[in-house]
Amino acid sequence: MNPEELNPEQRQAVKTTDGPLIIVAGPGTGKTRTLVHKIAYLIRERQVAWDQILAVTFTKSAAREMKQRLKTLLTPEKTGGLWVETFHATAMHILKEQGYPLGPGIEFKLIEDAEKPALLEGLMKKQDIPAFLKEIREQKQHLLLAENGLAKEYQNRLLASRRLDFDDLLIYACRLFEKKPQVRDLYRQRFRYVLVDEFQDTSFPQYQFMRQLVSENICVIGDPDQAIYGFSGRAFESFEQFKKDYPNHTVL
Repeated sequence: MNPEELNPEQRQAVKTTDGPLIIVAGPGTGKTRTLVHKIAYLIRERQVAWDQILAVTFTKSAAREMKQRLKTLLTPEKTGGLWVETFHATAMHILKEQGYPLGPGIEFKLIEDAEKPALLEGLMKKQDIPAFLKEIREQKQHLLLAENGLAKEYQNRLLASRRLDFDDLLIYACRLFEKKPQVRDLYRQRFRYVLVDEFQDTSFPQYQFMRQLVSENICVIGDPDQAIYGFSGRAFESFEQFKKDYPNHTVL
C-alpha cells in the first residue's frame, strides 16, 4: 500500500479490519479508493487469501472499476479469483454452484422483461399483465413468493422454462441458506471478510442476503444522507438496520 495515496482518515479505515465496521463517507471522499486499498491491505499485510474476500458493489460498472483498480495494486494471481460483484451476481454464482433451485446440473438463465408476458398467455387479459407483473415485483422486493393463485402459476411456468427473474436471485439464495444452513455456513467460512460499497443504496432483499453471508468481519461504506433506494413508499434504512443487527459495530 502506498501511504501517499491515502489521507489519515482513509488509512485508519483501511487498517481497521476486524468486526462490524461502518465507514461514513460522502461524495468525493474516496470511497472506492479506500475500499480497494483495504482489500489490498488484507491480502498483503494480513495475509488473507484472495478467495476469502467478497467485495459487493451496487452496479456492474462499479465492480469493473474496482477490479481494474485492484490490478494496479496487486499482481494478477492475487486478483484473478477475487469475488468483486453486485449482490445479484454474487447470488447467481452461489445458486449455480449449488444447483439451486432447479437441481444439480440443471442450468438456468435470467428472463428478460420483454419475455415475461408470454408466460402469462391464457392466464389473464393482455391489458392486465403490466399491473400483475408490477405487483409480483413488489412482493418479491419483500422476499415473498406466491403460494397459490395466478402468481404461483406464473412462478411455476418460469421455473419450468428454466428461467429466473432478477428478483428471484436474492430470494432463492436466501431460501437456500435457510433450508440448508450447512451451505450457508460453508460460504461464511469461505468469505472471512465481506465489504459492501455504496451501502446506503442497499435494498431489503440485498441486506438480508448479506446478513446470511456474513460471519463476523463486515465492512460497509457509504453516505446515509444519499440513499436512493425505496419501495412501498419508504426507503429501507440500511445503516440503521446494520447498527441494530451489529450492536458492537465501529463507526469511522
